[in-house]
Amino acid sequence: MSKRDEQVTEIRNAIERMQSLAEAENLEALEELSAETEKLISALKGVGSVALKTELREEARKASKALREPKPKVHTPGPVEPAYMTIPGVSEMVTLGADMATSGFRAQRKVSELAKDLAVHLLELSAAIKDESGNPDITASRYETMEAIRAVWTEVATTIGQEGPEDETDEERDARAADFKRDIKALQRSVKYHRSSVRADFLRAADTNPERAELFASALKDKPEDTPASEHLAAYYSVELAGEREREIERQKRARLGQPEERPAIEAKTPEERVTLTIKALPKAILATPADMELVKADPERREQVAALIDAQVDRLRALRIQLDAE
Repeated sequence: MSKRDEQVTEIRNAIERMQSLAEAENLEALEELSAETEKLISALKGVGSVALKTELREEARKASKALREPKPKVHTPGPVEPAYMTIPGVSEMVTLGADMATSGFRAQRKVSELAKDLAVHLLELSAAIKDESGNPDITASRYETMEAIRAVWTEVATTIGQEGPEDETDEERDARAADFKRDIKALQRSVKYHRSSVRADFLRAADTNPERAELFASALKDKPEDTPASEHLAAYYSVELAGEREREIERQKRARLGQPEERPAIEAKTPEERVTLTIKALPKAILATPADMELVKADPERREQVAALIDAQVDRLRALRIQLDAE
C-alpha cells in the first residue's frame, strides 16, 4: 500500500467516526474531528489529488451534516464550513489554486510565471462569486471571496509546512519555515502586481466574447449603445482598463522619450460641468468645492444620483479597510 493509500484509508476511517459522532449528537467531538479530517485532506498531494480531495471533502461534508443542520433543541454555534463552500464550484477552485501554488513551490517555478497563473486563477475564483447585484466579484470585495482566497494561501502553508524530512531538527524546521514565509510573501506580492493586468484583460474580453459579456449581464443592462462593454464595466467596478504592468511600460516609454507622465484630471471648470463629470466617473473623482456640493444639494435629481453612488461604495470601502487592517 502506497503512502497516499494509507492517508486515504486514515481519512475514510475518520469520516466513519464522524458519522458515528453525528448520529450520537456529540457535536463538540464531531467539530474537532471534522477540523482534523480537513487537515488530513489538505495534506494530500500528487497526481489526481484535486479530484480526490473534492471527493473526500464531499464525504466528510455528508458525514458532518449534523454540524450544519442541528436537530431541534440542539444548540450549536452554526455551520462550521466557510461561507464560500456553499457556492457551487468555489471549493474546488480553492483546492485547485492551492495545488497550483504548492506544485509551483515544489518545482521551484519562476515566481513571476507562477504568480501570473495564480492571478488568473484567483480572478476566475472571484468571478465565480457574485456581488449583491449578481455580477462577478472581480474586485474581491465580498467576505466570501476574501475568505476563499485566504483559504488558498492557508492550504498552501499547511501543505508545504508538513513536507520537511522526518529527521528534521528544530533548528532546520525553523529555518525552513522562515524561508517559506519569505518565499510565499514574495509570491503574494507578485500575484498582487499581476492582478490589475489580469483583471483588465478579463474585462476587455467582454467587448468581443459574448460568453464573457453574459457574466456581466446585470452591470451591462444600462450600458449606452456607443460605450464599449469594457469601459462601462471599468466604471461599474471603479477599476482601470490598463493594468499595473501596462502602466509601468507606458511610464518607462514616456521616461525614455522625456515626456511627462499623464495624469487624469477633470478639466471642466464650472460647478455644473464638474458635477456632471463626477457622476460619469463614479467614485473616482470627488466633489471638488463647496460650490459643487451646494449645486448637488439644490438639485433633487443630482442629489439622488450622488447619494446612490456613495451608498453603492460603502460596502466596497469597508471591505478595502478590512483588507488594509488584515495581518
